[in-house]
Amino acid sequence: EISQIGMTSIADLRSSLDAGDSLQLLDVRSEAEWRNGHLPGARHMFAAEIADSAPELNPRKPTVVYCGSDFRADLAASLLAAKGFDKVFTLLGSVKAWKSAGWGLEN
Repeated sequence: EISQIGMTSIADLRSSLDAGDSLQLLDVRSEAEWRNGHLPGARHMFAAEIADSAPELNPRKPTVVYCGSDFRADLAASLLAAKGFDKVFTLLGSVKAWKSAGWGLEN
């Protein structure tokens, strides 16, 4: 079976966050990258551990996955989709695009 992972822009994500939409925002970068700043409201799950951590998440809730370059996010999103997550998206441009827009990070 073939499935498709969606992509969302930083503008669309920002609108969803500002509107208080119910979604899961996952940062799949390393612990050190996470500590240096992450998107507001994000949850940390290192990409290599996503298969083991997936039971902690709601597979029916829209899930946006990001990293530093899109590679790990693509991998993690694929793993989540394979585990039956309905609505999985990667963040187009990753955390770099968020920072370039001038939007702050949390520590």
